[in-house]
Amino acid sequence: MLLCLQMLHRIRMHGMCAVVSFLLCCQLSQASEAIDLFTTTTDVESESRQERVEASRAALKMLLIRVTGDKLALENYPLLGSSVDNADRYIASFSYQTVQINSLSQGADGFTHLAFNETDSLLADLSVPSTDTYTDNSSDASLDNRSSANNASLSNSEVLTPAVVPDIQDVLRLNIVFQAEAIKALLQQAGAPFWQSNRPGVLVWLVEKSGDQQRMINAEIAPAFYRALSQAAKARGVPLIQPLLDLEEASQISAADVWNLSTPAINRASKRYDNGAVLVGKFSQAYDKSWFGQWMLLYRGERHVEHYRGSELADYFTQGSDLVADRLALDYAVVINQTQLDNNLTIKFSGIRKPADYLALSEYLRQVPALKAIQLSHIDGEHCYFSLEGSEDVDQVRALIELNKRLVPAGKDGREGFLSKHLHYQWLDRR
Repeated sequence: MLLCLQMLHRIRMHGMCAVVSFLLCCQLSQASEAIDLFTTTTDVESESRQERVEASRAALKMLLIRVTGDKLALENYPLLGSSVDNADRYIASFSYQTVQINSLSQGADGFTHLAFNETDSLLADLSVPSTDTYTDNSSDASLDNRSSANNASLSNSEVLTPAVVPDIQDVLRLNIVFQAEAIKALLQQAGAPFWQSNRPGVLVWLVEKSGDQQRMINAEIAPAFYRALSQAAKARGVPLIQPLLDLEEASQISAADVWNLSTPAINRASKRYDNGAVLVGKFSQAYDKSWFGQWMLLYRGERHVEHYRGSELADYFTQGSDLVADRLALDYAVVINQTQLDNNLTIKFSGIRKPADYLALSEYLRQVPALKAIQLSHIDGEHCYFSLEGSEDVDQVRALIELNKRLVPAGKDGREGFLSKHLHYQWLDRR
């Protein structure tokens, strides 16, 4: 719901369209964010057929990674890789448009036209390995404890980087809409998972350091940086929730807290947002113009950390998006085999309005030994569908599920389709 307030804060005099968009966002954000999985946009040099064919192949590659949640989908599922050469057969429509961009804006790919302002940062105390990537479940959340006592936080209105006059230019943009059902059929044939369009929002705390100064970032404070992260997240189909960074937040969390990856402070400030995961990022630039950074993902009681060092800040934002998409896809991307579903017991759970509900439900189901084989089939709005293979004793399954007092039978006479291998339960909110 707080995401809706953010949107309302940004809405100016845009007429009825803005109001309608705002109301739709409010409805969706109560549970998750709806992602347009099957539309891609890319910048091209001309409207020639050859360039469109090449662009459509690149677009299909990106789309298959987005819908499967697997950045190695084309390698892991050979049929997907071979389908790229025939990308045209999966296209529903395409169109061109000319847009004006400047040196501080991105192209459709997010980074082609991105010109970051340069900053000289003192990184004597930022000891980040050049190629280290790991998962960390320890309680040490600080990469740079030595700097916390000396680092001064900038206010939200202060800018670390010098002003740059933008260079306006026209860019030709190609919009491609792929056939949703054809893509889903391809995934099923390949045995690949599908990550549906309603995805949990990811709250992002982002801090930049220049010298001994730090600032937290959102779209209003540092548009170029935040747009780069947003484009990288969009490529993976990850909806971002940005913090308001208002006075209430300033009393709970500081730039130093984020820079030091202070988990208690981050968790405390994150409670006001309806999100499924928390992504924390910090970055700075060295004298040689290379970039140093670190990401921390907080999700389901886990803590995953990755370091970055490289010449392109765009790669840093891609790394953060990959980190969260790869982890969430393990829970939400599922393989749907229709023949298997027809022979299994289907259990429908209604009232799953936010990611926390789904996580609590799935955690309970996993803890029941007799339900060990249960698998998520798909999610449709506030409804989750699970499939249980080889479940002959429906009475036993029903009894085990109803041990959880937050689950009550729904549908006709307290059960829906009891004899048709379909159970239906309502998830109750805790008061």
